[in-house]
Amino acid sequence: MEIISELESSSSPRIRKAAEKISKQNILGNGKYLENALKEQIKNPKAWQTQSAIIRALGKTCCHEILPYLKELSMLEFSATKLYCDLGFSIFLLEKEESKKLAFLYSAIETSNPMLVSGVCSAILYTEFVPNNEDIEKIIKGISQFRENEAQIISPRTYIALVAYCWPESIVKPFLESCKDSSIALLVEIAESSLERKKSSYVLV
Repeated sequence: MEIISELESSSSPRIRKAAEKISKQNILGNGKYLENALKEQIKNPKAWQTQSAIIRALGKTCCHEILPYLKELSMLEFSATKLYCDLGFSIFLLEKEESKKLAFLYSAIETSNPMLVSGVCSAILYTEFVPNNEDIEKIIKGISQFRENEAQIISPRTYIALVAYCWPESIVKPFLESCKDSSIALLVEIAESSLERKKSSYVLV
């Protein structure tokens, strides 16, 4: 009941704290309250940190009924671009069918929104999702364009390089070798670990 009262409060910090607790402890059964809180908080651009926490909580606690609304939000324009990352993350988690998960990834790539693509790729890493070989090749080709500002943000390539250690070696090796040529030390180190078929010590999700 305490979490519900926090989510129903008008205090953005209290709502954010409740959403973060739900995510961290994987507390189920608060979907409607999270949804109502998000619909109120989304009206305030300054409350983007609270919006972010709610969106991730919705994804992590499998609130599937919110999926259409999150997709609507992903097409809007936000000044806080991190929201796209959270939306991509949760939408991927909430899609029940593998084909729909990948369809959303491919549509995100087509938007040329690197943060949205990064969010989806972070969910792929979070779940250690293993697509079929054809889709792996398509994913690698699709994310290769997102290299701008890799020193400032965690790029789609970084997330995929992290999960690539458990994908077929023959398919991911050229991609990982290209990541080793990056000027970003983090990406190089991650690629080296995946080439050795080892899970990196970096935890980015």
